[in-house]
Amino acid sequence: MREFDYTCIFDPIGEELKKGQMRLIDHATNQTYDDLLVAVDDGQLALINYKAISPLLADLIDIATAIHMADRLSKSSGNMPRRMLLRLPLRKREVFNRSSIHKKLQDVLYWFTEDNWFFDFLPYTEHGRSAQINTQLPLSQDTGYPTHVALWSGGLDSFAGVYQQLLRDDTTHYTLFGTGSNNMIFHTQKRTAEAIEKKFPKRTKLVQLPFRLKDRNSSVKKSSCARSRGFIFILLGAICACQEGQNTLYIYENGIGAINLPFRKSEVGLDHSRSVHPLSLYYMGELLSSILEKPFLFENPFLFWTKAQMCKEPLQAGSAKAVFSTISCDSRHRKQPIQCGYCSSCILRRQAIAVHGIADQTGYQIMKGSGRPRRPDDGTHYYAMLEQVNTMRVLLSADDNWQKMSQYYRNLVDIVEKVGEHQAVTQDHILRLYQNYVHEWDSVRHTIGPEFIE
Repeated sequence: MREFDYTCIFDPIGEELKKGQMRLIDHATNQTYDDLLVAVDDGQLALINYKAISPLLADLIDIATAIHMADRLSKSSGNMPRRMLLRLPLRKREVFNRSSIHKKLQDVLYWFTEDNWFFDFLPYTEHGRSAQINTQLPLSQDTGYPTHVALWSGGLDSFAGVYQQLLRDDTTHYTLFGTGSNNMIFHTQKRTAEAIEKKFPKRTKLVQLPFRLKDRNSSVKKSSCARSRGFIFILLGAICACQEGQNTLYIYENGIGAINLPFRKSEVGLDHSRSVHPLSLYYMGELLSSILEKPFLFENPFLFWTKAQMCKEPLQAGSAKAVFSTISCDSRHRKQPIQCGYCSSCILRRQAIAVHGIADQTGYQIMKGSGRPRRPDDGTHYYAMLEQVNTMRVLLSADDNWQKMSQYYRNLVDIVEKVGEHQAVTQDHILRLYQNYVHEWDSVRHTIGPEFIE
């Protein structure tokens, strides 16, 4: 057996696609791809408090970027875990070479991806990106207001979460952090941030961190399933929070999507991401606290809300147009409308809007008039979600409903025991979340399904 399936060797990662070479070795085929260039633009982070990015935070940016690139360019073989070695120069490699931190990094990545990650951290020989050079910039002026940093995806949950928080607390300002490598997503992040700014003037600012890949010969096929996405986004969001002098990153995600229970006990082709799972946030908090040598938390204040509960106020308070402009889809199309309407994220979005009796003006490929023909597998996620709801209805109606739910969905116990160490998480919280979810589905299930029926 080969020791590794892939080896990824990185030059120091720059801010432009001129240097920053990445070499990918596919050990199964003995092919080497060396026409890859990687870049990350962290310049907006340095404008926060006009403070250069520290070497440690710059290393974390490089680690996140390298993991993203390795994940996107390394094919998986069925359900077998990949074994990937990343060789990456770091400024503070002595920190990441500590056995305890190295092990935590590997364990957290395995939790997110179910792949085996190995690292060889090399000496850093460059001056670094311009964001790490402390130029003579003016000192920032303290507004006197507390600031929270929130992950900003351009999706409905992040929009609804920030909307609700701003509505309830008129003293806190928000730094909205967006990242990725897709121009369309960056545009959506900007558009939805402008909608929030219009509703709550001078209360928010958007900070974006793009990372880029250039394949000079288009020789490597990119994977459409990058399971490290959640790890990367919340790690980079945490770096933004550190630049703001904060020790918490806020993530706004409804509990149904965050916990993301399997639809069936045996599933084929249905991906259940752990991007913002409560245990993911718990493990990431442990990892970051160890690296920073001070407490750092990832908090989701809406863990026990359904998506319908989260979006109620923006839908009913004159911001429905902005809600419809958010992007939820897992299977985005290149042509308009870009949201499919049949993946699990789209169906949950449609269900949440339908609960409030509001016509969903989001464009979906599944709807008539889009020009896309209906396909036999369009209803796969819809019927799986209904089966899950039917299962939950039976479990929740039992006298010993917590025992039944936790036996069927075993990681619910871990959520209560581990996350409950620093956040109020009880059995009743989880039971009420799913009782509300089942009730919502019962009220709208016949309004969403007709397009999936032959």
